[in-house]
Amino acid sequence: MSILVIGANGGVGSKLVSQLNEEHVDFTAGVRKEDQVKELENKGIKAILIDVEKNSINDLKNIFTDYD
Repeated sequence: MSILVIGANGGVGSKLVSQLNEEHVDFTAGVRKEDQVKELENKGIKAILIDVEKNSINDLKNIFTDYD
C-alpha cells in the first residue's frame, strides 16, 4: 500500500507523519513548501511538494495515481 499524507506539516498531519514514521510504515508526506520537503527528508521521511489549491487537476491526478 502506498500512502500519501496531505498536509503533513499541519497539526493532525504532522502527528500522523510522526506515528507512521515511528511504526516504520512506508508513506510519503505531502507539503506546500520546499523547505518543508527538505526538513522532512533530513529526518529520513519521503516528501513531495503538493498544494491542492495551486496544483492543476491534471497534476493532482498524476500525483494521486502513485498512491492508494
